[in-house]
Amino acid sequence: MKSREECIKEYCLQSTQTNPLALALELMQQDFVRMHGPEHHYLTAAVLATAYGNKTGKNSAEMLEKLQKRCMAILPAVCAHYGACGDVQGAGAFISVLIGATHLSGEEWRTVNEMTLACQEQIAQFKGPRCCKRTTMATLVAAMKFLNEKWALDFEIKDNIRCIFTSKNPECHKSECRYFDPDVLVRESSREE
Repeated sequence: MKSREECIKEYCLQSTQTNPLALALELMQQDFVRMHGPEHHYLTAAVLATAYGNKTGKNSAEMLEKLQKRCMAILPAVCAHYGACGDVQGAGAFISVLIGATHLSGEEWRTVNEMTLACQEQIAQFKGPRCCKRTTMATLVAAMKFLNEKWALDFEIKDNIRCIFTSKNPECHKSECRYFDPDVLVRESSREE
């Protein structure tokens, strides 16, 4: 049986999507991505690599392979136990692989930390408990803004990002979350009737 990360990689290899957030929302609706789970760490890195590759014409297959190995090392529940979201670490792995940063790099080391700082600042605006969908969306928006500013990639970032996973998350913060869409609950309750 394929791992969740392997399924994510295969999905990304088939995608022509040039927007990381749109690709993430597609992936997060697939059966192999749970509501919460460490597969989101790789998902975040993979959609950034895929969209970057599709946008620039660069083959992302090798990058996806490297990122899978790196992201598998990110611990589950790392957000609570170590204070740094796994999605942010996934975004950091992406930028690190992209620019060839190592622990001995100069400017590359700084760039990786600047991007993860921008992402982690977005996560820190929320209160717990964790929501992997929320942190994935927030991380990707911050990463896309960073990449747009640093490399003029021109990823489209919509102002009205809406979550479609509310009813699947018993810990959903609903109106306290910037991505909450009350219409999702109305649509779902009308389907049940």
